[in-house]
Amino acid sequence: RQFGSGLTGTKYTSPELLSGTWVQAAVGTDHICVRSSSGTISCAGRNQRGQLGQGTTTNLTAFTQVGSANTWTSVVAGGAITCGRQTNAVWCWGSNEFGSMGLGVADVRLSPTALTGTTAMVSVGGNRVCLLATTGSLSCAGGNGYGALRRGTTTAELASTARAVTPVLDWTLLAPGKRFTCGISAGALHCWGSNTSGQLGQGDAVTQSFPTQVGTATDWASVTVGGLHACGIRGTALYCWGENGDGQLGDGGTTDRYA
Repeated sequence: RQFGSGLTGTKYTSPELLSGTWVQAAVGTDHICVRSSSGTISCAGRNQRGQLGQGTTTNLTAFTQVGSANTWTSVVAGGAITCGRQTNAVWCWGSNEFGSMGLGVADVRLSPTALTGTTAMVSVGGNRVCLLATTGSLSCAGGNGYGALRRGTTTAELASTARAVTPVLDWTLLAPGKRFTCGISAGALHCWGSNTSGQLGQGDAVTQSFPTQVGTATDWASVTVGGLHACGIRGTALYCWGENGDGQLGDGGTTDRYA
């Protein structure tokens, strides 16, 4: 149902063309949201936490528009959370059971809820929401297992607003995963959180509750993370590391890569 094709119980083993004119897609655990060329957001799939933004918990097998706004500039999803951005403002909907939206409560949000702050970028990973301010500072809220919020602790938090994480760096890109996070500051790549499969790229399996630079390079252009693995681009070269039991690193083997 999350493909928005109107079908359920169908598994696709090759790319499936979905109808519509889309410019961005965001994938959660069991749902997909897409942004159209006209600035609308539509979602389909599982909706047990309201992650489709329809004001209900009814699953949808076809893409259905979220509200009436046509000024969305981005959409992101993770777990059972979806967030969208309009100019410098962010709205989120779905699971807030870990306080991920920084609202000071643990609940679910069936419709878009405005978050505070002037935001240049919003990222969602598992049960966390992180906001990158226009000033380059970073704040996060939600689940903090393995130190994924980058506060030097592993204590879960419920904050009235997304709280600043330390140390303060001039972040340009953020990629939160299920239990770890990676980000880029001044071209340097940093990762922190769970490291059970080497997903922090440090050559070991030691958990880090503060950001730890990956190597010494300062020319990282992008980074993205999966469940327990990550990939980044330097120049035109692609690097991947972490869990590889299913060959997800694309290196021809199934051995985890710790660097």
